[in-house]
Amino acid sequence: MSVELLNNYAKYDGLVNGVDGMCKTSITSNDRTIIWIMFQSFKIGTLIGENFNHYYNNSIESKWTSIEPIINNIRIDKSPSFLIPKIQFAI
Repeated sequence: MSVELLNNYAKYDGLVNGVDGMCKTSITSNDRTIIWIMFQSFKIGTLIGENFNHYYNNSIESKWTSIEPIINNIRIDKSPSFLIPKIQFAI
């Protein structure tokens, strides 16, 4: 599946608005999902990928970049005690 980054996820690593890539797979473990994307330039996302070297194996290639979810809490009805987590990926 072809994807495009929607916000400046990590500008220092080339992960900015409009960068095209191909979604290769996703991994969910311990209620956490990581999406793996292969970008057109292998220089994009190389620094982010260093945090997930332990995932690289026969099914996850080292030229793929990991994208983690962005989690924000949304307050409902202006109540400080009623928060709902909003989980999204920047693609």
